[in-house]
Amino acid sequence: GFRHPNTADAMNSLGVSNTVLGNYAQGIRFCEQAYDVKESLYGINHSDTAVTINNLASLYHLNGIHDRAMQLYNQAWDIKKKTLGRAHPDTIKMYGQVGRLYHDQGDYEKALTRLLENLRLREKILPHDHPQIAVAKNSLAALYVDMSEYEKAKVLAQESLDLRIRLLGEEHPYTAFSHDTLARALLALGNINEAKDHALVSYRIRQRMLGLRHPRMAMAYMTLARVKSAQDDGEHAELNACKAKAVCVDSLPKDHPLLDECEKLLKQMLIKHGDLRKKITDKHYWRSSRSFLVTEEE
Repeated sequence: GFRHPNTADAMNSLGVSNTVLGNYAQGIRFCEQAYDVKESLYGINHSDTAVTINNLASLYHLNGIHDRAMQLYNQAWDIKKKTLGRAHPDTIKMYGQVGRLYHDQGDYEKALTRLLENLRLREKILPHDHPQIAVAKNSLAALYVDMSEYEKAKVLAQESLDLRIRLLGEEHPYTAFSHDTLARALLALGNINEAKDHALVSYRIRQRMLGLRHPRMAMAYMTLARVKSAQDDGEHAELNACKAKAVCVDSLPKDHPLLDECEKLLKQMLIKHGDLRKKITDKHYWRSSRSFLVTEEE
């Protein structure tokens, strides 16, 4: 029946599966249903309910609905503290999730506090080569890039990448995330050729594992755009910025923060290079620009 635990687990699994596929809105619907069932079966202060709340928070975060995501993260965190204890790995993981949300909201001070604590606690209770250590280091590295602490970012991103290659392999999407973070740090430090190598690896892994229209491809295109711009390759800088926007338009809500970021990047590329200004701002051309997503042109 609908109110059976197995039904709730199935809905939760469908929510997670849709998250992996980039179907965030559909994932939210399944996780909302799973949450309703689990709350009615177990009550709000149950570890199983907390898992579903946590998944739902992650989906709202990915979908750019940050206030709701923060509310749910904190709710899940409170439940985990009560049911699992403050030193449990699943409780500690919340430092990282809330820290990344603060990062996406632009509150770097709060993000730094939580991401540093996340790494400190994980290193305290987990083996040094645990996958969650790699997650914590990459999250902190990404924040340091945006805080202009590029040397710190480079060291942490490289450590995260080395660990993920060893644990997950070269072709895992999480390995691609570390390549992307390292590329952005290297680019900021002026190591353009190294940055390009890592940006291309990140792009190719995501393209193979996620597909060209997955929301996470937007970040790969944005990094490639910045690399191409640094190489004074205006045509491909603008092309990749255009691809990033096309992915966001196709897969994310109109008010998603990443879409705004893509639009700002595209404007920066147009101001700096300007070669495709007439074409990209032409409405007919913009409609056809989505056909770029079926190519592997970089």
